[in-house]
Amino acid sequence: MTANRNQAGFLYLFFGLLILMPCSCNHSNPSMLEKVDQLNLNTIDGKVKTYYPEGYEDRARINQAFLNESMGFYEKNFKVSQSFELAILDSSDWKAITNIPYG
Repeated sequence: MTANRNQAGFLYLFFGLLILMPCSCNHSNPSMLEKVDQLNLNTIDGKVKTYYPEGYEDRARINQAFLNESMGFYEKNFKVSQSFELAILDSSDWKAITNIPYG
Protein backbone atom coordinates (compact mmCIF):
# COMPACT_ATOMS: atom_id res chain seq x y z
CA MET A 1 0.00 0.00 0.00
CA THR A 2 2.84 2.41 0.83
CA ALA A 3 4.48 1.73 -2.53
CA ASN A 4 1.26 2.59 -4.38
CA ARG A 5 0.85 5.73 -2.31
CA ASN A 6 4.45 6.77 -3.02
CA GLN A 7 3.97 6.08 -6.73
CA ALA A 8 0.79 8.14 -6.78
CA GLY A 9 2.54 10.96 -4.93
CA PHE A 10 5.40 10.84 -7.38
CA LEU A 11 3.01 11.01 -10.33
CA TYR A 12 1.23 14.06 -8.88
CA LEU A 13 4.59 15.66 -8.24
CA PHE A 14 5.90 14.80 -11.71
CA PHE A 15 2.87 16.21 -13.49
CA GLY A 16 2.81 19.22 -11.20
CA LEU A 17 6.38 20.02 -12.16
CA LEU A 18 5.74 19.22 -15.81
CA ILE A 19 3.06 21.86 -16.13
CA LEU A 20 5.33 24.50 -14.68
CA MET A 21 7.87 24.01 -17.43
CA PRO A 22 7.57 26.76 -20.04
CA CYS A 23 5.92 25.49 -23.20
CA SER A 24 7.12 28.28 -25.41
CA CYS A 25 9.96 30.72 -25.70
CA ASN A 26 7.53 33.18 -27.29
CA HIS A 27 7.04 35.90 -24.68
CA SER A 28 3.65 36.90 -26.09
CA ASN A 29 2.17 33.71 -24.60
CA PRO A 30 2.07 33.41 -20.82
CA SER A 31 4.20 30.68 -19.27
CA MET A 32 2.57 27.80 -17.43
CA LEU A 33 3.66 29.36 -14.14
CA GLU A 34 1.99 32.64 -15.11
CA LYS A 35 -1.19 30.73 -15.97
CA VAL A 36 -1.09 28.92 -12.61
CA ASP A 37 -0.56 32.24 -10.85
CA GLN A 38 -3.62 33.68 -12.63
CA LEU A 39 -5.80 30.94 -11.11
CA ASN A 40 -5.48 32.73 -7.74
CA LEU A 41 -4.93 29.46 -5.88
CA ASN A 42 -3.92 29.13 -2.24
CA THR A 43 -0.16 29.00 -1.72
CA ILE A 44 2.30 27.60 0.76
CA ASP A 45 5.55 29.55 0.87
CA GLY A 46 8.89 27.91 1.49
CA LYS A 47 11.85 26.58 -0.41
CA VAL A 48 9.29 25.21 -2.89
CA LYS A 49 6.38 27.61 -3.35
CA THR A 50 3.31 25.40 -3.71
CA TYR A 51 -0.02 26.30 -5.31
CA TYR A 52 -3.18 24.36 -4.51
CA PRO A 53 -6.98 24.66 -4.82
CA GLU A 54 -9.37 24.67 -1.88
CA GLY A 55 -9.51 21.25 -0.22
CA TYR A 56 -6.05 20.12 -1.35
CA GLU A 57 -3.83 21.60 1.37
CA ASP A 58 -2.85 18.22 2.85
CA ARG A 59 -1.84 16.88 -0.56
CA ALA A 60 0.06 20.10 -1.28
CA ARG A 61 2.01 19.90 2.00
CA ILE A 62 2.85 16.21 1.47
CA ASN A 63 4.13 16.83 -2.05
CA GLN A 64 6.00 19.97 -1.02
CA ALA A 65 7.77 17.99 1.74
CA PHE A 66 8.57 15.18 -0.73
CA LEU A 67 10.10 17.64 -3.20
CA ASN A 68 12.06 19.39 -0.42
CA GLU A 69 13.46 16.02 0.67
CA SER A 70 14.34 15.10 -2.91
CA MET A 71 16.06 18.43 -3.48
CA GLY A 72 18.06 17.94 -0.27
CA PHE A 73 19.25 14.55 -1.51
CA TYR A 74 20.53 15.98 -4.80
CA GLU A 75 22.08 19.01 -3.14
CA LYS A 76 23.90 16.85 -0.59
CA ASN A 77 25.02 14.01 -2.85
CA PHE A 78 25.55 15.70 -6.21
CA LYS A 79 25.96 19.38 -5.31
CA VAL A 80 23.05 20.18 -7.62
CA SER A 81 20.75 23.00 -6.66
CA GLN A 82 17.58 23.92 -8.51
CA SER A 83 14.57 26.03 -7.66
CA PHE A 84 11.02 24.78 -8.19
CA GLU A 85 7.46 25.88 -7.81
CA LEU A 86 4.81 23.18 -7.47
CA ALA A 87 1.13 23.23 -8.45
CA ILE A 88 -1.44 20.73 -7.25
CA LEU A 89 -4.39 21.13 -9.62
CA ASP A 90 -7.86 19.68 -9.86
CA SER A 91 -9.42 18.92 -13.24
CA SER A 92 -11.07 22.33 -13.66
CA ASP A 93 -7.85 24.22 -12.91
CA TRP A 94 -5.91 21.91 -15.23
CA LYS A 95 -8.36 22.51 -18.09
CA ALA A 96 -8.13 26.27 -17.49
CA ILE A 97 -4.40 26.36 -18.22
CA THR A 98 -3.79 23.65 -20.85
CA ASN A 99 -5.37 21.61 -23.63
CA ILE A 100 -3.48 18.50 -22.52
CA PRO A 101 -6.03 15.91 -21.30
CA TYR A 102 -6.37 15.64 -17.52
CA GLY A 103 -5.63 12.32 -15.85
